[in-house]
Amino acid sequence: MWVIDMESISLEFLQEGFSNIVGVEDVISDPHTLEKYSKDQSFVPPRKPLLVVRPETMTEVQEIVKMANRYKVPLTPYSSGKNNQGTTIPFATGVIIDLSKMDRVSEIDMENRNVAIEPGVTFAQLQKEAKKHDLRVLTPIELPSSASVIATYIELCPLYSWPKYGTENMLTMELVLGNGDILRTGSSATPIIDKPYDPVAGPYGFLNKIWFGSQGTLGIVTRGIVKLKTLHDTNKVFFVSSDKIDNILRVVKDIKRARIGEEIFLANNMELALLLAENPSDVIELRKALEPWTLVVIIRGFNEEVEFQEKDLGDIVAKYNMKLRDEIKGIESANKIILNEIEFPHGWEKTSQFKGARNVIPFITTTETIQEFNNLAYRLADKYDYPSENIGCFMLPVELGRVHYQYSFARDPGDPNETQKVKELFYELCDLLIKQGAFFSRPYGDCARLVYSRTPNYYSFIKELKKIVDPEYIMNPNKIFVI
Repeated sequence: MWVIDMESISLEFLQEGFSNIVGVEDVISDPHTLEKYSKDQSFVPPRKPLLVVRPETMTEVQEIVKMANRYKVPLTPYSSGKNNQGTTIPFATGVIIDLSKMDRVSEIDMENRNVAIEPGVTFAQLQKEAKKHDLRVLTPIELPSSASVIATYIELCPLYSWPKYGTENMLTMELVLGNGDILRTGSSATPIIDKPYDPVAGPYGFLNKIWFGSQGTLGIVTRGIVKLKTLHDTNKVFFVSSDKIDNILRVVKDIKRARIGEEIFLANNMELALLLAENPSDVIELRKALEPWTLVVIIRGFNEEVEFQEKDLGDIVAKYNMKLRDEIKGIESANKIILNEIEFPHGWEKTSQFKGARNVIPFITTTETIQEFNNLAYRLADKYDYPSENIGCFMLPVELGRVHYQYSFARDPGDPNETQKVKELFYELCDLLIKQGAFFSRPYGDCARLVYSRTPNYYSFIKELKKIVDPEYIMNPNKIFVI
């Protein structure tokens, strides 16, 4: 366990030092406020920080990191605290660096459709700004619109747009490394380029990949260039429902081959009920009313373009003797609810209201394994006496044959017996999925240890990288790397 030597430095000393950097009002020591930073709905054990420090500029971030290096103080980066997977809960008692005040949208490049933002910029904030320029932001499936855009993209949290635009939406970035140095990637490192990002000017931001999914263990991103997309006049939602997932998966493959739709996702009746229900009390009845599986396809563009794609989509669905609908029977305005959710998502803040807490297992797999994994999840649910019909299933077809898939489990956080039961189910399912070939591209908490224990060579390599960029191991120590 990483422990600060409090015999050589005092809390008052740290508080004064950080206050000299950001000001007294932005160094938080109030126990009630610190408690809010100590936990989320994940199974990561709560831990209260010593202090929370709130910088406003990259220079202040750099000075905070340098001071933390001098006195071996662990730092945990925090942008919005909306990840809900425990990434901002300190593993070692130290200081949280809250980046929410760094919320400037500095440049929107309408020609190349990208924007320069700071880590405190949220999806709601950026969406409103982008719409002024007839552009839109690519939003996450699980996180609310109050989440940080940069943190979401850096952690590769799944977006509704993945089926069309892929998984990487951070073009270039500026970050403070764990040793206090500044690093800029791609065109951000080239002063002669006068745009946030120029796709033909280079150099490209391949170096970004090192920090994807690193959970704040390798540095702190202070500025990023992210993609925007065109705001279309015509946006239509279509539904394809079936009692068997195999029928839907065949339709999905043909849709991917034909490149139809801007957003495509598949949800079982529980997950769709959580998404559509106006009130938590409506979820169970809505789940019973919905068919077991529903594919949702959103087509955007000019009227003529949408009409062509709608016809092609209808032909694909008809080939498998299924029906294409623009509404869900018995549910008023389902299409509008979905469009609104994609534009300004509620994410887990809404879906967790069903019982009070929500835990999600996200992974990458192939379409051929989904039914096998579902059967595994249902068997484990029976073992732990968890209602299998209350397991949420959600799929994004990332590429042809490769999908993002996730299970969600609702629980009452005030019921310790149910919480322990779901926790044991959660981690046993993670372990079995890994053994069966599921790929956890962004493992959190104890799941990270399950993953990295199986990849010793990769783990050793990234530990060596951490020694270079964070030689004092102050950045979120023991979150991924055990020292």
